[in-house]
Amino acid sequence: MELVSVIMPTYNSALTLKEALDSIIHQSYRPIEIITIDDASNDNSLAIAKSYAQQQSTKDVQFVTLSNDVNAGAGISRNKGVEKASGTYIAFLDADDIWKPEKLTTQINAMKSQNATVCYGAYEIFKTSPDQPISVHKVFEKLTYDKLHKTNYLAILQAFITLLYWVK
Repeated sequence: MELVSVIMPTYNSALTLKEALDSIIHQSYRPIEIITIDDASNDNSLAIAKSYAQQQSTKDVQFVTLSNDVNAGAGISRNKGVEKASGTYIAFLDADDIWKPEKLTTQINAMKSQNATVCYGAYEIFKTSPDQPISVHKVFEKLTYDKLHKTNYLAILQAFITLLYWVK
């Protein structure tokens, strides 16, 4: 099984970080590398990430904990995580988002069956309970390069990419 590197930038995310990390740890797919990048938080986000790395690391769930000296933004933090990624695939999850347990397995199977290098999926937006979504964003039947070039139709939490095709 190929390693999946999950990139997670954090910034003042102490209230949501544990649930986001748990949603990665509880994925049906293994092996996983979880790379957290704290973006100079003022709360204990970095301490939470380090605690998870110490307490939850196993042979199949590896952690890399990085931090920025100054706040650089989510994009720069994600790129820093990608540079450290050692997986065949990369996925992105923000510290205030969660995944369903089968997310990675579903996307890897879809990519392999279609010989694809990029995969995306549907997502839901909710406030406090996954059982009560505010809005649902469905999968596009046909998403072309021209459409993507004009408008960003995809949320970062949907993206699943073969690392080989990401320019490091």
